[in-house]
Amino acid sequence: MNRTIYLIIALVIIAFSVLVYTNKYMRENSSVQIIGEGFKDEFKHVTLHYFDHNELTYKEIKSQSLSADEKFEFSFPFENANLYQLSFDEKEYIPLSIEHSGTISIVRSEKKYKIEGSQSTNNIIWFEERNEQLQAKYFAQLKIDIDKAMIEDDQETIKNLTEQSEILLLEFLKEFREAIIDLGTTPAGYYALRYSDFNKEMDFVEERLVAFKKEAPNSLVTKALEKQVYQAKLTSIGNSPPQFETKDKEGKIITLNDYLGNVVLIDFWASWCRACRIENPKFAVLYETYKNKGFEIISISQDKIETVWLKSIEKDGIGAWVHIHDEDLTISKQFSISSLPQNLLLSGDGKIIAKNISAEELSTILSNL
Repeated sequence: MNRTIYLIIALVIIAFSVLVYTNKYMRENSSVQIIGEGFKDEFKHVTLHYFDHNELTYKEIKSQSLSADEKFEFSFPFENANLYQLSFDEKEYIPLSIEHSGTISIVRSEKKYKIEGSQSTNNIIWFEERNEQLQAKYFAQLKIDIDKAMIEDDQETIKNLTEQSEILLLEFLKEFREAIIDLGTTPAGYYALRYSDFNKEMDFVEERLVAFKKEAPNSLVTKALEKQVYQAKLTSIGNSPPQFETKDKEGKIITLNDYLGNVVLIDFWASWCRACRIENPKFAVLYETYKNKGFEIISISQDKIETVWLKSIEKDGIGAWVHIHDEDLTISKQFSISSLPQNLLLSGDGKIIAKNISAEELSTILSNL
């Protein structure tokens, strides 16, 4: 009898030990550990963020000071494949795509990174490098030529280069989209897809959404993509645009409702956007022609530096209408603006009747006012 009791007690102890070990093993092997080194010289703090699929933005998980030995370490439970981001004093950022638990090592040397333990993150780095290569291949010389033509006010050359840019854009998009598709329906694939213009490339984006819903229906990034597509469609032709209330460059509070009854061009631009600067003088001519016939323009700039923005308005001769400085991109995000130039044309009842039209196309529409 005593031997039986001792045996039962021994079995209970063994079972308990196995349970404790198993729980410890599961905890250790269901977490993510991020170890970094080589960051002390330029930065004081590092912050880890996760991508919130509901709000479509990065949110802080935890932050720490960089140690004297130039290292940092984060550890957190792995729950779902998702995008993350490391921020160094909000000056430098490292995107992360984490699809499973484990240890990720990041070594920084001469502003370059060697990442081990996350092939998906390396896929993001590959995509960013590929995008830069394609941008240089198709647009580097074109930008130089356009800048030269603009300085010389050579309108004929500007026209020819603009036509050339449209052809090059199609060639660029073919290779650009191939790079996105290569990353599949993963967090890295979603990260790359966010480089697309959801307003101008909706057909391609929706094709990718179909793939994500088929191959990764429960993924957080699939849910994020669904929401992002929904938001972009809010500015489809026939809809009413998002409302906003803000100050113009004179400090006056304005809203879109202030312009009901007028045909309104909402133009998103920036001083560094060559195509925007080419169109600005053309819009100025149209504004002078139709401003007394119920036509208004609201220009929304993404410039970061106010003085540069104001000088560009003066140089382009477009100060006659309303200008908004959207340096934090609040309004741009409402309208799902991810590239420039972009515009929307509103009818008198506030509905979107055209999108991303040229000055020539706008002239045709306004001629019927």
